[in-house]
Amino acid sequence: MLDRRTFLLAVGGMLALPRFARAQQPGRSYRLCWLSSVAPRTESYNVALVERLRELGFVEGRNLTIEFRSAEGRIERLPALGADLARQNCDALFAPGTEANLVALKQASRELMLAQSSDWTFIMSTGTTVPYATRRFNEHIIRFSRLYDELKKGQVDEKYLASVEAQDNIFPDVDYRIYAT
Repeated sequence: MLDRRTFLLAVGGMLALPRFARAQQPGRSYRLCWLSSVAPRTESYNVALVERLRELGFVEGRNLTIEFRSAEGRIERLPALGADLARQNCDALFAPGTEANLVALKQASRELMLAQSSDWTFIMSTGTTVPYATRRFNEHIIRFSRLYDELKKGQVDEKYLASVEAQDNIFPDVDYRIYAT
């Protein structure tokens, strides 16, 4: 089972890429370790990344070696694949997440905060507007659970995510990493 820390490390791994791009030294060969949860290297956005690296002067086979690993949709494989790449003596690790994943992480954080921080349990225990409080508490927990499951599977339903975000988008800049342990 994939834990949150491993997932967040995989999503945030691409932060090293800008340093990698600026640090190019003439005559040196670089090794980029690339970890993907689902996408094969032939996906258009992956091809675009290789083209952009080429534009920046990193040419595979000349001054760049790419060690690519894909979990092929089996997220539980990510830790082992990541460990394998860690042994490859790479200059940078690239483990992209999608924009939808980042939005889903933020929304899941909002849902959890709304379920935890509201007075729903107090209202339920004191008997005032119990049906409303119960419904709202359950909505937040159900939304959080669905987003969590979708993130774990690497299959975020962007239409559902947009509808949930439109309903409760309080704290638009919430930092989902506050839940990392």
